[in-house]
Amino acid sequence: LMQHWCPKEVEDWLISTDDTCALVDSVIAATWPTAKHVRILIVGVGYTKLAVALRTKSQRYVPIVSDVDADALRYQKLLIKSSGLQEDIKVVALDLLDISVTLDPVDIILDKSTLDALIRLQGPQLAKKAAKQAMRRLLAPDGLYLNLTMFIPESKRIFSSDRQRCLMCELEYTQHRKSRSGRPTVKTQWAAVYIVASSP
Repeated sequence: LMQHWCPKEVEDWLISTDDTCALVDSVIAATWPTAKHVRILIVGVGYTKLAVALRTKSQRYVPIVSDVDADALRYQKLLIKSSGLQEDIKVVALDLLDISVTLDPVDIILDKSTLDALIRLQGPQLAKKAAKQAMRRLLAPDGLYLNLTMFIPESKRIFSSDRQRCLMCELEYTQHRKSRSGRPTVKTQWAAVYIVASSP
């Protein structure tokens, strides 16, 4: 599924790993400044190095990587092993449309365009159901769903529903990267960050 959005050679999509880590840092500093450990479930991790980058940045961060794609999970296991972080990062198969895995509650669900893929390929109603199910089944009571998205109006409808508190900011984001042919390219796009909590 995510190969359409993030080919293996790209590694990143939407917002860079460094900038995503900086965003996670800011959210954790504002929400859990003194927490000894913060459990972060990365859904639809694909071929990014996000989990390794987060764990390398702070030993407080306990990343759990998940995807529905077996190839992506194999890649993550190899990446984690080569980084010497097998004891620090857990890898799980997880389908947001049918959550059967049992996990201890997490503090953050980090979603970098996974709902975008569901909106595009399965429709907004199923994407909304997936987000609500993930929050209900996987988040700790004071946890947050951190969603990075290109689909701003659609995501707003998903997260502006009842029994949720939502903070959104829009970003005009520019990425400098090499194309597949090796030429430097510049891409500017609008994105949004949603920070969502279930109402008490």
